[in-house]
Amino acid sequence: MTITNDAYMQLFQYATSFLAISQLIFMMLFYLAHYRHQLLGKLMIAYAICLCGYILAVLPELDNGPRAIDFSLGVLATAAPALLWIITRYLFVDNPRVGGVIWGVIVFYLVLRGIGTLMRPLGGFRYWLHIIIPQIIMLGFACHVIFMALTGRGEDLVEPRRRLRFPFAITMGSIVAIIVGSGFFYLSDRWINCVYVGAIFLFILFFNLATFRLHSDSPQLIEPVKEPAVPSVTSRVSSTDKDK
Repeated sequence: MTITNDAYMQLFQYATSFLAISQLIFMMLFYLAHYRHQLLGKLMIAYAICLCGYILAVLPELDNGPRAIDFSLGVLATAAPALLWIITRYLFVDNPRVGGVIWGVIVFYLVLRGIGTLMRPLGGFRYWLHIIIPQIIMLGFACHVIFMALTGRGEDLVEPRRRLRFPFAITMGSIVAIIVGSGFFYLSDRWINCVYVGAIFLFILFFNLATFRLHSDSPQLIEPVKEPAVPSVTSRVSSTDKDK
């Protein structure tokens, strides 16, 4: 019995998908074990789930399967850039509050892309509205993730966070670029999906290794930097009275 090239590519895609998902599960267990009570830990777990959704979504067997499964996995993959943007903001920005306008943009592109997934195939204006516009917004989030991670690296006074900026920008920015690029070009050949998923596996492996190296300094890394509290006038007056 001869094995066709498509069968080889199918096995290779399954292998790369298994490797990538295994690294994502490892990352989820790591954050679940050590940071499950911190907001950033929960966000990283949710982000790993979104990446698993993308990896499963590009499998032809699931892409052509039941519409409900395809839609659910597509929503997870589409949410990954916005979720990564929120993670980056909480990790590298001292005042990480997310404004209402940003939440509106996130909901806007998720709804547009969700409708487009349900209405496929699309053409003409609808294709631009439900596919291209959400992809442009996702690309904007991806570019801003890299910008936030690299900007201020030299002035960052938290040493573990400063050392994490470069590997975070390279790995996570590249992963989101893969997701956005695959949505732009919509190439369904197995070999290109193997390249996408294989690259995600390597980037997650590299990020996990960098994270484990900084694990001992995690209290400074996982919590946002807070400005020192200024004592109130009453407390200053009371302390002055005690000194007298």
